[in-house]
Amino acid sequence: MVRCNKFGQAGGNAAIVLIIITAVIVLYILFLPPADRENLLNNTSSSSSSNTTGQILLRESPGKLVYISNDENDYDFPSFTVSTKVSGEIITSRSSLYVKNSAFEKKEETMQFNLNPVLTDNVLLSFNIDKMSGTLHVELNGETILDSEFQTGNSPPITLPKEKLKDTNTLTFSVSSPGVAFWTYNEYRISNLKITGDVMDRTQSENTQSLTLSDSDLSNLKSAQLRYAPVCNVGGASSLEVFFNSVSIFRGLPDCGVYNYAPISTQMLHVGSNEIKFTVDKGSIMIDNMRLSNKYETDNNPIYYFEMDDANFTNAQDPANAQLISSRNAYVDLVFPNTEPKRFEIYINGKKIGFSTALRAETRQIDNYLRPGTNSVEIKPLTDVTITEIKIRLTNS
Repeated sequence: MVRCNKFGQAGGNAAIVLIIITAVIVLYILFLPPADRENLLNNTSSSSSSNTTGQILLRESPGKLVYISNDENDYDFPSFTVSTKVSGEIITSRSSLYVKNSAFEKKEETMQFNLNPVLTDNVLLSFNIDKMSGTLHVELNGETILDSEFQTGNSPPITLPKEKLKDTNTLTFSVSSPGVAFWTYNEYRISNLKITGDVMDRTQSENTQSLTLSDSDLSNLKSAQLRYAPVCNVGGASSLEVFFNSVSIFRGLPDCGVYNYAPISTQMLHVGSNEIKFTVDKGSIMIDNMRLSNKYETDNNPIYYFEMDDANFTNAQDPANAQLISSRNAYVDLVFPNTEPKRFEIYINGKKIGFSTALRAETRQIDNYLRPGTNSVEIKPLTDVTITEIKIRLTNS
C-alpha cells in the first residue's frame, strides 16, 4: 500500500510539471510577434513554410513617389516698374562769407557739404559779389578750381568737377595778396552762396518678387526659365540687372517690347521663399508678363527587374503564350507607412494593375502577368504616395 501511494504521488508531480510547461509554452506563443506566432502555428515543417513564403523574386523599398500631372508648371507675377528720378536740388547754401589778405592779416573761409558722387551730376557753385578787390581763389578738397578776378554782382555758375567730388567735400575761399602795397589789402565779400546739383532718387530703382516653393514643386525638376517683357523706350533704356536668390542672371540693356528669357539653374531654386529682384541704373522700365516656368521629368517612375526560370512555365519557348505552371502561384505584396488614401498603378511587363487604397498592406495575385526570363515592374503614382516595400514572391500551390 505504501509503495502504491508513492507511485501515485510521483504521477501527480509529473502532471503538475507538464501543466507548468504547457502554460509556459502558451505564454511564449502569446508574447511572440504576430508574424512569428502565425508562422509557428500555421507552418508545421520547413517544407510547409516554403510553400507559404515561397521564393522571393523581388524586394525593393521605393519610398516617396511624387505625382506630376504635367511636364511644366508656370508661376505668374504682377506687373511693376523700376525707375529712377533726377531732380535739381540745393545741396547746401550759405548767406555770406568774407575773405581778406593784407601784409598783416590773411583771412580764409571754408564751406563744407555732403553728397553721393555716384547719384549727383552737374554740381554748380553760384554766389553774389558784394565787394571785391584782387583775385578770388577757390579750392575743392585741396585742389584749385578757380583763380579769377570778378566784378561785383552775380557770378557765373562755377562747375565743380565730378571726378574731384567725394562724400564729404570742402570748399576753401581766399583772396590774392596786395603784393608790395603793404599799406592796403584785398578782400571779397560774398553773399547768397549755393551749391546745386542734379540728384538721382533711387528709392524706386528696385523691386523684389517672392515665390514659395514646396518639396513637390522641386521634385523631378529638370529645368527652369524666367520670362519677362520690359516696356521702355528703345535707345533710352538704361542698364537693367536681374537677380534670382541674390545671384545675377542678367545685366545689360534689355530688349524693349519683346520677351526676354533667362535660364535658371535648378540648384538656385530651394524649398521655401525664393526672391527675384530687378534693379535699374537710370531711367524707367516696366516689367510686364513675368513668368517662371519649371519643367519636370515625367518619366521618372521607378522600374525594377527580376528573373524567372523557364521551369516555372509551360510553353516557355514562346514567351507570349507561356503560362505559369499549375503548381505555382505568384503575388505582389505592398506595404505602406500609413492609412492615408493613395492611388497608383503597377505595370508588370506592361500589364496594368490599379490600386486605390487606404490600407497599410495590399496583395494581388499576378500569375498571368509573368513571363520566362527578365520581368519588369514599374510603379506610376496617381497621387503622392509612399511605399515602404514592394515584394514579388513565387509559391507552391
